[in-house]
Amino acid sequence: MGGGTRRHEAAHRLGGAGPRAVPFARGDHRRAACRGGRRGRAPERFLDRRRVAEDNRSLAVHGGRLLRRGGRGRPGDRRQPALARAGGSVIAARELSKRYGFKRVLDGLTFDLERGGFLVVTGPNGAGKTTLLRMCAGLAIPSSGTLEVEPVRSAIGFLGHEPLVYRELTALENLDLYGRLYRVPERRERIGMLLERFGLWEARGERASALSRGQLQRLALCRALLHKPELLILDEPFSGLDADGAELLDRELAGMRGQRTLLVATHDPERVAPLASGRLALA
Repeated sequence: MGGGTRRHEAAHRLGGAGPRAVPFARGDHRRAACRGGRRGRAPERFLDRRRVAEDNRSLAVHGGRLLRRGGRGRPGDRRQPALARAGGSVIAARELSKRYGFKRVLDGLTFDLERGGFLVVTGPNGAGKTTLLRMCAGLAIPSSGTLEVEPVRSAIGFLGHEPLVYRELTALENLDLYGRLYRVPERRERIGMLLERFGLWEARGERASALSRGQLQRLALCRALLHKPELLILDEPFSGLDADGAELLDRELAGMRGQRTLLVATHDPERVAPLASGRLALA
């Protein structure tokens, strides 16, 4: 699992221009943090160094207790289960359970996701698919059992039911904010490439609040892929996409097969069946 905590600081310098470099006018990076008056304060809080440092910590949970989130040389590290490392898995879960009050959502779930694997999670509404993905992303803690996720949180790309973008910022400003947060190399070129690939180049100057549902989903996919994560966790990634957008995502997933580790929850498992290395069916 990941080692020491590195600090990510928001960089304010824009990289060199390329053939698809993102055109920023002077002061655009300031507007990205300040637009919208009081509502514009959220991006500044999002760039807090302590919160960014949290993203550089790996996760180990045993018996429903958070045992480790990274931290080099912590005394408890030697006592942690090494399921993921020992088995070569990126995610290792043993007897994993989650309950909300008296309602048990997951009960005794055991599985492994190997490096470069593509695990499809299926099941009816309420089976716990979203809960499981949130736990693997470090956004929820199991009630009992053991869960180890090898990549540090900054090396995980997560797409949930919400796009996790700032509505008062443009598509371009949102991606630049995340790019600075994750210190993406050659940020402008990477952003421009993703905007063009996902059909958002012409809408790059539109505020997120003005984008359609399908465009927001495309922007959320750009956000999740921006920092080239080792582990990509996608919850219903085809939701809201039109036929062209779904075909585009099909090609993206096919291109990542074997190069990245994917955990995908979907109500249409047959669509990704040719890419999947395994299926986890929740009842």
